[in-house]
Amino acid sequence: MQAMKRQSGFTLAEVLIVMGILAFIIVAASQTFIGLLANAKTQGKITATNIEGMLGLDVLRRDLAHAGYGLYWELDPSSRPVTQSYSEVTSNANGQALNDAPAGIPRPLVFGGGRGLNGSDWIAVKSVNVSSDSHSELYNYLYTSPVVSVNVWTPASYNVDPSDYVVVMRPDQSHRYLVFTTAATGNQQSDKMQNVLANYAPDTTSIIFSLGTSTVPRMPFNRADYYIANTGIPSRCAAGTGVLYKAVVNQASSSTGYLPAIPLVDCVADMQVAYRYDSTGGNYANTVSDVNAVQPATADSARQIREVRVYILAQEGQRDNTYTYPNQTVRVGETNPPNTYTFGRDFNFVADGGIADWQHYRWKLYTLIVEPICLLNWGI
Repeated sequence: MQAMKRQSGFTLAEVLIVMGILAFIIVAASQTFIGLLANAKTQGKITATNIEGMLGLDVLRRDLAHAGYGLYWELDPSSRPVTQSYSEVTSNANGQALNDAPAGIPRPLVFGGGRGLNGSDWIAVKSVNVSSDSHSELYNYLYTSPVVSVNVWTPASYNVDPSDYVVVMRPDQSHRYLVFTTAATGNQQSDKMQNVLANYAPDTTSIIFSLGTSTVPRMPFNRADYYIANTGIPSRCAAGTGVLYKAVVNQASSSTGYLPAIPLVDCVADMQVAYRYDSTGGNYANTVSDVNAVQPATADSARQIREVRVYILAQEGQRDNTYTYPNQTVRVGETNPPNTYTFGRDFNFVADGGIADWQHYRWKLYTLIVEPICLLNWGI
């Protein structure tokens, strides 16, 4: 009888051992993969936050740099009337505190200490081109010689639209006069571009600035406010944070406040402002002021600002249970002991912001240092 051939194979114990090893490898690989996915998501959110911060803060940087653009310093003594009347914000207490209406010379920059969310600061920028309408970027020249005329740019899109309301400014080395329309009353500081040749009679070459609106404006300039508020907050933001907004004052005569606010940076805990100014009448900053109330007090002092410093504390990315932020208190500002400069404040996440779970978020301090180029004597 032929012997049976021995069949090779695995015992049940061997199969169970191998399956256990494979299961362990799969679980380990899965955990690694899940960790990689979580890290990729975290890094993606951080990258998105940084891009958002750069884009949003660039809007603020641009407006600060152009503060005072097309803004008048005095009323034209050769014009009528010798007084003026205009309206700014009347429906918002924080914004109203930064008004220069009804007859004051507008301050190019006004800061309100502690008027935003969590006691953050508030910024009002006044100029022609802070409007959300691109027409506010346009200007033309009004010549008086050899005949009264308006220049024409090429291409035609560079010219102020005939239906846009404008202000006419007569500048020289030390003055920027607001020119009123012929036979104007106290609230007629502007007119449509199509009426300029008929209604303005400056005695020297002047600049026509578009206000970017085709309806009768409430102010002979535009204004944009920057502040933190706890509305429209994304779900990923830590409780207690807000959104940095830009809100342009509505020029419509029926309005008392702002156009819909534009969100710039999400998950913001604090914003502090300081500035350096020239107290000697030159063009170089030699004095420092931290913003603790509404300031500067006058248009003359506001025009002496040579540098604005803005510090913004914002969440970076999303909540991360595996991460622990090291400090409950963050300096939103800076100190410079050799020169005794102290800007901003020490922000406590719990005491100042009510952010109970602060340690499981990454926080980033953005610092903007901007020179308002239009506040130099040679600017327009």
